[in-house]
Amino acid sequence: MLVPWPWTAETESDDGEPAVSPQGLALKRTPFTMDRRLTNQSIFVTVISSDTGVTPERQHEAWLDMFRASHPGAAFDNRTTEAVSPGTSCLSARSHWNQNGVVWTCISVRDGWVADFEGYERDVPVFFKIVANLKP
Repeated sequence: MLVPWPWTAETESDDGEPAVSPQGLALKRTPFTMDRRLTNQSIFVTVISSDTGVTPERQHEAWLDMFRASHPGAAFDNRTTEAVSPGTSCLSARSHWNQNGVVWTCISVRDGWVADFEGYERDVPVFFKIVANLKP
């Protein structure tokens, strides 16, 4: 997978623990300035397998339900800014306290991956470029 500039592949978290497992990939973009008020942005992609006895549609819904539950008070939207492959479901959460921040999750049980983005609206196209290039 090509990592878009100025993102970097992250191998360790801030506490020194491994940031990803062999089944996942974490990307991070740090602010260009030393201004500590600007937060890091992140993209995380992980490999998943389908749950035995659960339809892919139900697994999609269960994932999106967990996403909704983990972002209480957020405004949700499932309209993507870019095209996604058939069988992919995406959902965004916009914070009510940060107008520039957005969180996205996309899941494709059929292709075997989940991708998450946390960052600024201006970098959402980078996330969807990565999602569009994920292969099963």
